[in-house]
Amino acid sequence: MKRLINKYLQNFTFERQLRIMVTLGIFLLALFSSVAGSWLSNERVRSDLIEQGLRITEQMAHQSELALIYNSAENAKGATQAAMSFPGVIRVEIYDINNSELFSEGKARNVESSEDDSSPNSWTAKTSETMLEAESSTDWKFVAPVYTQPPEDSPFLLEPYVPELLGYVSLVMSKESLFQTTRDIFIANIATSFTFAVVMLLLIRFLADRMTLPL
Repeated sequence: MKRLINKYLQNFTFERQLRIMVTLGIFLLALFSSVAGSWLSNERVRSDLIEQGLRITEQMAHQSELALIYNSAENAKGATQAAMSFPGVIRVEIYDINNSELFSEGKARNVESSEDDSSPNSWTAKTSETMLEAESSTDWKFVAPVYTQPPEDSPFLLEPYVPELLGYVSLVMSKESLFQTTRDIFIANIATSFTFAVVMLLLIRFLADRMTLPL
């Protein structure tokens, strides 16, 4: 392979060989820069979307308190509709303390857990705060416990208030926005990098011609 490349390059003058090597070097550098920039942007967007999913799930847990206290599917419907209004959220579920489903809405998606058991029965053993419970190639699954909210400060409270666990909420968010944003960033980086590379090549050629003209 190396001999074929050398034999092919021997058909060109030294000046043309130099231009070919510089052109390839600049375009490879532009490609590497685009890939590296897209990867860093993808990680940043992914982190932001996960943080957004955690906040939505936590907010949904706060709004589900009355639904679990009164075992009311109607109140649960209001909480799930508020969560479903956010972009990317495709399914929400509310479970009581006995892991019985109180209400669910949205598309059922199979999101494999990183743990051995991703069923609601395992949440009581491992979920004491809002967390990313599982992740697949297309979705994230967030889980949050629902506790009773502490009452307003009162002089009649003689003991510290201990929140009571009422149940759990689960939220599935699609990665489609992550994929779309990553594609847009990659295309923009490629276009910018290769445009810059072409401008640099034209500038180098212009300067090289001006420098070699007296010779």
